[in-house]
Amino acid sequence: MNKKTKKHLGQLQLNGVSEYDQQTEGLPKGMPPLSAITPETAKLGLPNSDGEHLFNVWLSNGFRTRTGPIKNWKAAIRVWHTNGFFPSQKKQTTKPGELMSYEILDDIAKWTAFKKLDVHKLGAEFKEWCEKNKQPKLVASFIKLLNSRL
Repeated sequence: MNKKTKKHLGQLQLNGVSEYDQQTEGLPKGMPPLSAITPETAKLGLPNSDGEHLFNVWLSNGFRTRTGPIKNWKAAIRVWHTNGFFPSQKKQTTKPGELMSYEILDDIAKWTAFKKLDVHKLGAEFKEWCEKNKQPKLVASFIKLLNSRL
């Protein structure tokens, strides 16, 4: 069979193995495969998606930090965890157009500007008013209400 008639079928995906687990060639020097990273992140109680995120970050930056190559990747994972750099650890901020929830109400109650007010009581009144008047329970509207009560 010559080159023109030979058909290339390509590599077949192994069942139960992600494309990242198969990638060991072409990794920067010293970088572990994803199959080694995810158990380490799981030991810290993080989801597999955090391990995949870290793998992709290291793959994109050549397995380096700002100051040089990573010397101990397990220690680097612990540093990421301690500093809250993983996506699952990042706190989501409240957006003004977001609908009110009890979680957001608890966060607003902690704000020093509103310590004098009974935020939970006002939140319940605000929700009742919104339901009665068929208005969306927006965080921005509630914060305006709180500011008017100061």
